[in-house]
Amino acid sequence: MELFPVLYSENPFEEALTFRIEGASNKDVKALYQLFVKNLVAFVYYETNYHYNHLFYEFENQEPLIEQDELYERFFKGMLLTQIEYQIAISPILSFCAHEATCYHALSTEDCNAYMGFIDTHKAVFRRIDALVDTSSKLSRGEEFMEYLHSNHFVYPYLNIVQLGSVLEDFFMNVCKMLSCSYLAYFDERDFFTANLTKEFLQVRLAMKLDLLEDQNQLELVRYSYKWLTYLFNDFGMTYDIKDALMPAATPFLFEAVMEQFAAYFSFNKTLLAASKDFPKYIFSSYESYLLFDTLAKGLYAKVAISYVYRFLFEKGLIVVKDTPFREWYNAQDYPIHLTSATETLQKSRSTDREQFVTIIANLLDVTL
Repeated sequence: MELFPVLYSENPFEEALTFRIEGASNKDVKALYQLFVKNLVAFVYYETNYHYNHLFYEFENQEPLIEQDELYERFFKGMLLTQIEYQIAISPILSFCAHEATCYHALSTEDCNAYMGFIDTHKAVFRRIDALVDTSSKLSRGEEFMEYLHSNHFVYPYLNIVQLGSVLEDFFMNVCKMLSCSYLAYFDERDFFTANLTKEFLQVRLAMKLDLLEDQNQLELVRYSYKWLTYLFNDFGMTYDIKDALMPAATPFLFEAVMEQFAAYFSFNKTLLAASKDFPKYIFSSYESYLLFDTLAKGLYAKVAISYVYRFLFEKGLIVVKDTPFREWYNAQDYPIHLTSATETLQKSRSTDREQFVTIIANLLDVTL
């Protein structure tokens, strides 16, 4: 907020209900928002802190009660947490909205209608902010990423996988914080969609230690890191029902633009790779097409999925042989499954998920379809 409000010097919840909303009917949206946050901060300071015997602390330093002006600043930084009904600290916005609805449900004045109208109008955004702030305050889960890589039989020398997993988790949480701050400032994603993530991408790249890995291992590590982040964003979006943007967006999924930036940042020089790698030229039209198929096939365990990739790449001219010689070559490789019968047709094997997955990996590898 541009203007820092005059905060309460005494507990306003001990006053008449009309005290905290006086003049609300004459305020614009910005001023109503300022009033709402002022009351929220007072709620955290006077009600949750004192009511729960000063349980609101700095988590690292265990310092006592935080003053209202700092709580106000923390709100707009996406860092306001307090204990209300649980043993853990959470973002208190929706709980405060419920508190206000209980307080003012029987009051029908112009000020009350304006104040509660503001809350009702923005409750969907407040729900998103609560979820994002709570998520961005969680601890890292680097061990889960390590288990994910190990389950796919990927072990990289000189690489601390747990540390990389923690850095990827930090990246995820920083993105959540950026989104929450955009909602806190504008009630939409305008800042989020224009955010510069170069610094965050650099931290991920440093943790990957790509210079110590062979080219193919670099690609595999980037691919699995991409899939892990995609999982984190999808899991968050489905858990909290935060999948679509509130403002018009170029992509259907809220976090898709972030993953597109990730793919672009970690794209590799395909010309250099092609010059340094051999590939079966009688099967594939180029090294890029072989790289795309090989990257996909290593993680596919269903015949229908392999069928779709083969048929799709054949239609695009990236695979140049028909089904029988393709299967003979495929079965001679060390892929997870064998093809014991003809591949399904493109029509029978096509699905939206497979189309999107192939497109994402192609973009990640900088392969033109």
